[in-house]
Amino acid sequence: MSNSQNSEKPDRGSSQQQQQQGTQLQRQQQESAVTSLPAHFKFLSGYRQVTSSFDEQMDDRGDLRSHWQRLNQFLDKIGPEGLDRREKQIRRLIHQNGIAFSSYGDAAVRARHLQLDPVPHLIPAKQWRTLVAALEQRATLLNAMLEDLYGPK
Repeated sequence: MSNSQNSEKPDRGSSQQQQQQGTQLQRQQQESAVTSLPAHFKFLSGYRQVTSSFDEQMDDRGDLRSHWQRLNQFLDKIGPEGLDRREKQIRRLIHQNGIAFSSYGDAAVRARHLQLDPVPHLIPAKQWRTLVAALEQRATLLNAMLEDLYGPK
């Protein structure tokens, strides 16, 4: 081997080491930005909040948002077995009723059944009212545009 080939190997090795060190540093930073939930929520006992991103259930202090409290109390009550039973029931009903994705371009997608999460996404009332108003506004606009395009000229 020539000297130039020998000198390339240590550079590649040190580059890989730097990448590994960078990845380890990122993991450490992510782990340090994680908080654990209070123990009184059994359902969420294994849940760890990452404080560097928005969390739908938890606020900035690590407290459960008020609109999630009743659902989490219910999930604590039914436990993992109850949640698993409900998830299986959802899958069975979807399969029995033939609810599937409709994709005309891809035959493989056409056969896939709809997937539903047994834990719903909750939206607080104030945010829901904003969404309703925005959707009504857009539906009104769309209807006016269609009437203009396809109605009497």
